[in-house]
Amino acid sequence: MNHHYIYTSLTRISDLAEKDFDLNKLPREQWQTGDYVVCKIIDPGSSELKLELANGRMRGVIGGEFLVGALGERFATLEATGTWREVGDDLKMTVLTGAGLLGRLTSKSVFMPNLMEIVYVGHTFRYGEKLTMNSYVRPEPYVPFNTPVILFVGTSMSAGKTTSARIVTNLFKLGGHTVVGAKLTGAGRFKDILAIKDVGADEVMDFVDVGLPSSICPREEFQEKLAQLLSKLEKVKADVAIIEIGASPLEPYNGDIAINAIRDQVKCIILSASDPYAVHGLMKVFDIVPDIVTGVATNTLAGCKMVEKLCKVKALNLIDAATTPALKNMLSSATGLSLDNKLLENEFEKFHSHIDFVHTDRDENLEKIILDKLDHLYTKYSGLIKAHVIIEEAKDSSAKGKICKIELSAPGPRIFASSNEINFEASVAETIRDLDRQLVRRKEKMNLHH
Repeated sequence: MNHHYIYTSLTRISDLAEKDFDLNKLPREQWQTGDYVVCKIIDPGSSELKLELANGRMRGVIGGEFLVGALGERFATLEATGTWREVGDDLKMTVLTGAGLLGRLTSKSVFMPNLMEIVYVGHTFRYGEKLTMNSYVRPEPYVPFNTPVILFVGTSMSAGKTTSARIVTNLFKLGGHTVVGAKLTGAGRFKDILAIKDVGADEVMDFVDVGLPSSICPREEFQEKLAQLLSKLEKVKADVAIIEIGASPLEPYNGDIAINAIRDQVKCIILSASDPYAVHGLMKVFDIVPDIVTGVATNTLAGCKMVEKLCKVKALNLIDAATTPALKNMLSSATGLSLDNKLLENEFEKFHSHIDFVHTDRDENLEKIILDKLDHLYTKYSGLIKAHVIIEEAKDSSAKGKICKIELSAPGPRIFASSNEINFEASVAETIRDLDRQLVRRKEKMNLHH
């Protein structure tokens, strides 16, 4: 890694930290949303401010350091607004979010600390070509999105969407289901989708994965990017998608396009509200009726009663464990998926896995990935007894050479798969996919004989 720079989380889809690049100063008329640029920190702002790194961790800063971020726009009603389009001749900008969203500050809440001030140094280039977020987005075939959705919307930021999404994700994972999490609109922050990953989501994605620093962009462009993102989500083949619309309805983040694109797949809508009256306004703007209202507006019995009286919808404070049985019943009824705690039910019959590392060092993170994927197979297919995994690095100097072999013990013929890829994570993923295909075929044959 080139340690001359701080790589913010908007660079997480790129290889900027691993490969050298050149810096070229471009006139402002050649700047575009999503351009990767280097800036020098001239004022760190409040001592509370930190930058979000590409791995999601937060890092403190001092003046004089250099960061790599992306040009973009933010228009948050409760915190700050800004855009790269308003950058002046002095080329000074502001870090609009800790993720490295860069532009000139145009307004800020008096309750927010002073933001980090920076000055433009140059655009990133490689082989004479400007590097942008779109440089790292691989075109993929369109796949219709059909995954059942639990939709999380909010009357404003900080209303409780992410907290509610974490609670619901955890319930589906405890029930033994495959979960994909996504944030379709808002300003780029890795922490929001990582919060879903931290409670068990099998995969998480957001608009950054399709090349947007925030979802503020022309509507036609957002529709195209959204189709790419939904295709990526569908390819996970999850049992349920936990999807957050990360902005309030009247902010220019294209939330209406996102909701209309997935409306037919939505099984349950959970609205996090800042106050009871805001619930009524959001229902009018988005033309939706939530199944559950939660968040700040439900912190007290008085708030719950007002929501139910004013809007005729169910109010539940999801962070109160006493509401969990009612929440599980509603989610199970909406999706048809059981939310019984499979982890507790099967504690006495755990699936046994043994992992050997050959010609390579043991990797605890890789072990966790393997065990998580094997546990999913175990919950999906009855009859599996144990798994023997071999992680091996080939001795030759081939382009790939990272091998994963897995043999499953189960009644009937041997189940075995092996893959050789450029890294162990890819090899594990392909091997698991092969085993999944074999188990599907075996299950179909068994059904034919019953």
